[in-house]
Amino acid sequence: MGLLSLLLCPFCQTQFDRNQAVIQRKFNIDYNLPAFYYPELLGLALGVDPENLGFNLHRIKVDQILENFL
Repeated sequence: MGLLSLLLCPFCQTQFDRNQAVIQRKFNIDYNLPAFYYPELLGLALGVDPENLGFNLHRIKVDQILENFL
């Protein structure tokens, strides 16, 4: 299973997800660390269809992580 970042703050999740590209361009470091907002994973645990949880909006792809959960 890969690493991920689980955040309680929606703004923090957005910052961690979107600014990895900035770090990669500036410092040539590729973390590729998916950042999840806690309610997204809670929704998965409660059986919500992943298509309805907005995973397609993440800049860092979460497909590999989701395969481990589903």
